[in-house]
Amino acid sequence: RGISAQSFYIDEWMDSLGLSGTILVGQGIGGGVALQIAIRHPDKVAGLILINPACYDSYPSNYAKLLAEPGWGPFVGSGAARRGGFHHNLSQGVYHQKLLSDGVVDSYYAPWNSEAGRRNLIRAATDLKAKDMMEIMPRVRSLKVPTLVVAGLFDPFQSINYSKRLAAEIPGAQFIQIPKCGHFASEDEPEKIVRYVKTFFLG
Repeated sequence: RGISAQSFYIDEWMDSLGLSGTILVGQGIGGGVALQIAIRHPDKVAGLILINPACYDSYPSNYAKLLAEPGWGPFVGSGAARRGGFHHNLSQGVYHQKLLSDGVVDSYYAPWNSEAGRRNLIRAATDLKAKDMMEIMPRVRSLKVPTLVVAGLFDPFQSINYSKRLAAEIPGAQFIQIPKCGHFASEDEPEKIVRYVKTFFLG
C-alpha cells in the first residue's frame, strides 16, 4: 500500500485502541505515514520523531521504481526476495556493515520469504507514489507539535537535504544529522537515536 493508505490503517488502529496524545516515531516510509497522521489529526499526536522520513518527492527509491516497472518487477523482485539478494539491498542502507548480523537480516527478510511475500514486495513498491506526500506537504507549516527530524549523512536512498528542508518548514522543529549513518539509522546508531529522543522529550 501507498503512504496515504498506510496512514489510514494506522489511524484506524489508533482509534480502535482509543489512542490520543501519542508520540509517533517513523523511519523512512514510516516517517511519511507519521507525518500524514499528524497533519490530518493533530488532536491525536503529541509529538513526532521522523528518521530519514519520506517527504516531498524524496521517494520512491530507484530500486522501488525498478520493482514497479511492468516486466521488470517479477524478475527483480524474485531476486531481491532471495536472502542473498535481499541482504545486498539491505546493506546499501546501513553504514556500519558489521551490525548486519544474520539475525538482523533474517528479521527484515522474513515478511518476503514466500511467494505471497514476493508479490507483496512488488505491490508495495508499485503503490509508492510521490504525490501522496506532495499533496500534503504544504500543510506541514501548520503543525504545532514538538518535532525532531533525524537524518543519516550517508543515506543512499534520499538526500539529507530533504530532511533539512522538512525540519526548516515545520515550526519549531529540531534537526539532527548523524555523520556515520545510513538510511536505517535505528540499526546504525540505535543508542544515539534513543538518547536524542529522550533528550528531546524529557530534557
